[in-house]
Amino acid sequence: MSRAVAALAPAFGLWLVTVPFTLSLFACTDAAEKVTNEFRPVLSRGGVAQLDRNYPAIARGLARWPAIRPGAADLAARQRATVAAFRTGDGLPFRTLPWLIIAPAALLALLALAVLVVGQRRPDAVGEAPVVSA
Repeated sequence: MSRAVAALAPAFGLWLVTVPFTLSLFACTDAAEKVTNEFRPVLSRGGVAQLDRNYPAIARGLARWPAIRPGAADLAARQRATVAAFRTGDGLPFRTLPWLIIAPAALLALLALAVLVVGQRRPDAVGEAPVVSA
């Protein structure tokens, strides 16, 4: 069983290495950075004030929103509460996220291969002493 796992681990590790490339995660991280950059001005106190100044009808609608849809008002309040959390996560290096999959996967594949190579050099029976000829 352990040899089977050791044999499958390199394949699994190599498969994990390919996942970020197959799913185009690097392009997705670029898109995540673009969204973050676009929303940065809006998700600030100045951005909300600018929204009120530039779009007064929207500001009035937002002021009336609790009467229009209580569930949506709760959602909007929860979204406003995330502004501080956004600031905390703003600036995360999105480009490094795929490497958080690739690096451990490559390490897993290399370690599993090392286990296979070392396992081939050892005797199959546990506790067997090497035969010494006299």
